Amino acid sequence: GTAPPPGYFEHLGSYPMKRRDGGSFDTSTYYRSIHEDEGSRVWSSPGFDDYLRGEYERLVFPRHIQIAQNHGEARGAHSVISASFDRDQSLITLNPVLSGIDNRENIAAHQEMIRQEKILNAFFEIDLGLAWQTEFMPPLRELGFEPRMVLPNAGTGDVVVFAWEHE
Repeated sequence: GTAPPPGYFEHLGSYPMKRRDGGSFDTSTYYRSIHEDEGSRVWSSPGFDDYLRGEYERLVFPRHIQIAQNHGEARGAHSVISASFDRDQSLITLNPVLSGIDNRENIAAHQEMIRQEKILNAFFEIDLGLAWQTEFMPPLRELGFEPRMVLPNAGTGDVVVFAWEHE
């Protein structure tokens, strides 16, 4: 596709989409607010706020970034992750439903399933309006998921889309 006329939309980000024939193409996402963005608070895990600050400055979105940290609060043993499939595009989108001590292991198990099912395009969405979801950010990075874009007001708050490029 072609890009929209300059100045009409903000470019949120892009990511490569793989095709079953071995090819790939870049997909870009654009955004245009029809009202003034009055700002909001978003949550981040420690060490991830630099990425968010850079994106919010680039996009000129007024956000107060609050660092979410676990100060010994009890967490359940098991996390829950939902999965939405688009078989035609060989695409899966993962979303956290419940955080647990096993966040990393759960993400890794989903990666193994993605490999076994030969799903070519894998994404993980984190809602920055929900502090508990940021507990998934460190293991996502450790396991090779990279942030690709911030979608303003796409959930309870803004949503960060992570992509996992794998063979």
